[in-house]
Amino acid sequence: RIYPNLMLIQRLWQRPEDVLTLADPMHSLFRYGLLRRSMPSARPYADTFWEQPLAVPSLVARVLLFDGEMSPSGLTLLDPAQSEQGDLAETDKLIAYRLKTERPENLRIVPLQGNRRSPYRQTALDLARFSTRALWEYRGDPALLGDREYLNMLVTLCWLGDRDLLIHHELFDGMEKHRERNEGLPLLSVPVTLFIPISERRQIQHIEPELLLPVVKIPSLSFEQRLSVWRAEFGR
Repeated sequence: RIYPNLMLIQRLWQRPEDVLTLADPMHSLFRYGLLRRSMPSARPYADTFWEQPLAVPSLVARVLLFDGEMSPSGLTLLDPAQSEQGDLAETDKLIAYRLKTERPENLRIVPLQGNRRSPYRQTALDLARFSTRALWEYRGDPALLGDREYLNMLVTLCWLGDRDLLIHHELFDGMEKHRERNEGLPLLSVPVTLFIPISERRQIQHIEPELLLPVVKIPSLSFEQRLSVWRAEFGR
C-alpha cells in the first residue's frame, strides 16, 4: 500500500492497540478537520474506514509545522480599531452578546441579510467589536468556495486560530435550486462562527435551525453612507 492508513499506523505504532481509538470517524482529529479521508465519498464505517487513505489538509499541515502567522493568502484579518464604528440595533447587540458569551459546540451561522451594496464587512466588524472576537474575511477566489474540502480547511484554520470567518460571497445565491440539508456548508462539527450574506431568508431554509443564529438585517445605506464606504474602499 502506498498511502498511509490506520492499518499502516497500527503496524508502526509502539502500542498498536491505541490506534483503535482512531477507528472512530468522529474522533477529534477528524471532527475538527485535522485529519481527513483521502476518499471522502467512501463509506465512513469502521470496517472500511480502517483501510481508507488518510491525509492532513495542506494548509492545516503548514500551520501545524511552522511557527508564526501562516494564514493563507485568501484570508485577511479584520481590525475593528481601524474602521469607523457603526450603530448596531438592539437586537443585533443581543446577537453580539451571544457571540461573546456562548462558545459554539458545532458550526454556527450568522446570516447577514442585505443586498449587493450592503456593508456586510462593516456589520461583521461591528459585531466583532462588540463581542471582542477576532475576525477573518475571505478575499480569495470565489470559485474555490464551491470546493467543500477547501471550505473545510478554512474553518479548521479558524478553529486553530480561535477566529470567526466572514465570507463576503453568497454561498446560496441560487434560490430556485433545491438544496439538500446543509448543502454548501463546511464541516458541521468544527465549532466556528461563520458570517454569510444572504438577500432572502429562503436561501437558508435548508440549514438546520440549531446551526443558525437570528438573521442580522442590514438597513439600506443613504447616499452619504454609500459615498463614505466608496471612499474607504478606494482609499480616497
